Amino acid sequence: MTSKFKNKKITWFLIVTVLVAWMITIPDRAAGETGNRYRGPEVQFLEEKYSICFGSVINNGEFISALAKVLNLDYTEQSSRIEGITPNSKYFKTANALYKDGVLTESKLDADSRLTSINAVALAVRAAGLKEVVDTYNRHKTDVAISKLGLSGSKLQPSLMNELAVAIDSELLPQSCYKNIHLNEAVTPELAAVLLTKVLAFHGEYLPANYLGYITDEDIYGKVYTTWKNAKLIKDRKLLEVVNEGVTQGLINGYNLRDKDNVHRFDERRTIRYGHSSIKHALQLIALLKSEGLNAKVQFEPKTSAYIYLKEWGKPSITPDFTVAEFANGIYVAYAKEYDISFEFQTLEQKQAFQTIIFKYAKKDRENQQGLIYDAWWQPLYTSVTPISGYQTVTDHVITDGHYEIHTFSLEENSFAVLSGLMAISPDMQVAQQTVWVDNPFYQYLLGGYR
Repeated sequence: MTSKFKNKKITWFLIVTVLVAWMITIPDRAAGETGNRYRGPEVQFLEEKYSICFGSVINNGEFISALAKVLNLDYTEQSSRIEGITPNSKYFKTANALYKDGVLTESKLDADSRLTSINAVALAVRAAGLKEVVDTYNRHKTDVAISKLGLSGSKLQPSLMNELAVAIDSELLPQSCYKNIHLNEAVTPELAAVLLTKVLAFHGEYLPANYLGYITDEDIYGKVYTTWKNAKLIKDRKLLEVVNEGVTQGLINGYNLRDKDNVHRFDERRTIRYGHSSIKHALQLIALLKSEGLNAKVQFEPKTSAYIYLKEWGKPSITPDFTVAEFANGIYVAYAKEYDISFEFQTLEQKQAFQTIIFKYAKKDRENQQGLIYDAWWQPLYTSVTPISGYQTVTDHVITDGHYEIHTFSLEENSFAVLSGLMAISPDMQVAQQTVWVDNPFYQYLLGGYR
């Protein structure tokens, strides 16, 4: 009995062990089937901006279509320059556009064949505009570069060897992706995404995140304060003339004038943009979030703001960075040196928790209210460009002039009137519209309330 009992225990232990091991591998196997195991910033960027999402196996046609898309190439001729690609092929335009642009160098293409990692790198080198650099490479320089991959160049065409070498030396192929380069092996979704964003970087369309540091950094307070201290009121006469007239006519409640060079370039799904005018408030807000266990990348973006000032807020204190002007129609407009402080939180849960903290410690509900951080507003303004529970949707109208841009919010039902009114003021002006999610107190401000 004892021996049989022990054998049964061992058998059941083995069965349970196998089942647990199998269940653990389910996420990996499922991810492999969808081709989305890698979820780095490059993948997210391509999905969000270009709707490009690779499966686990990438063929030649899929990759060249993605290249043509990010390069914004088109082909308007009726005949094909490439053997194997007919006008009724789904790759007709993209393949011919890349051939015409010099990215595809052979007049024959098997679009449905699996793309190798080395060929993907070669295509990316050409798409990045590095052809002339490739022509400067000799055999010794090429051998030194590709030796970093542990490959033998003897099995590659000389042109491919040179292109691979240029990708290594220029860091179009980053060191972190060396492991993905093997002779005759398929390109991975990870490598494909990295190569596409590197191509975009060479065309000035993909930039790394722009930020001062993290909430938990010891020196973050000094970096934020220095940025504020060195900031000046932003002015753009062309833009200001239009929106000031819009305020006078009652089309808009106010606006923010930003410098696009300061934009954060964060993952928007985890990002909140918070606006205010007091640097002391910003420093206390960072300390508050840190004390509540939140961590995020921090970017501080000075801006110039104008908004309708409500008499219910009390008599304003005029300073060099803040003034209030009365318009002929009886409204008061405040002009202020302000800032947006953007936070890319580590998780979606932390992004959601941000509002709870603001409502409790940074939202003024009554006069002389205690327990709030310095200069808490009746109607704080913070936004998300992706959906978030507990927020309201409004329309952001974006007017651009060079590297400056104006943002002005309106209720969605008023958006058409705002757009039409702004275009009437300046018919040649281009206005983009975007749905954003704002906190409810600011939404009430747009409705005419002050709390």
